[in-house]
Amino acid sequence: MINSQSAQDNCVPQNVLSPFDKKVVKLLQEDGRQSSELLAKKLDVHPTTVRRAIKRLTEDGIMVIEAAVNAQKAGEPVAAVLGIDGDPAKIDQMVDSLAAYSEVKLVSAAAGRYDIIVYGRFASNEHLQRFIQTNVAKLDGLRDTETFICFNVKKNVHTRIY
Repeated sequence: MINSQSAQDNCVPQNVLSPFDKKVVKLLQEDGRQSSELLAKKLDVHPTTVRRAIKRLTEDGIMVIEAAVNAQKAGEPVAAVLGIDGDPAKIDQMVDSLAAYSEVKLVSAAAGRYDIIVYGRFASNEHLQRFIQTNVAKLDGLRDTETFICFNVKKNVHTRIY
């Protein structure tokens, strides 16, 4: 007999971020250039405590420290979401293919109206059109697409562009 509590524990993600970890992450999200000394002062702890937390969070793959760019100001002003319908047997292959393009900032298999959701950034509407015609249209297993242009993006303004 399976203990329902232990089976349930295996299905529920454990809270891997302590309250202290969350504070460190929040402060770094506000300004990732802050030194361990400054963070320690804000958190009223020793700088070594902050350095250890950052090291653990990065080594465990929970957090990355990277430069975030305002894509609109850096030459990618057009944001678009693509809903893609595909052959169910080829969805994983399609997602992998789409993930290889630098324009694609997020790609995921999905449940609902579309099999795949893509969020991308483009230099122009013409760039978006070429991307759809040259890359998306040639996906093995493609059935249909729908494109949504995003106006006035308020969140996720900063993203990877390379």
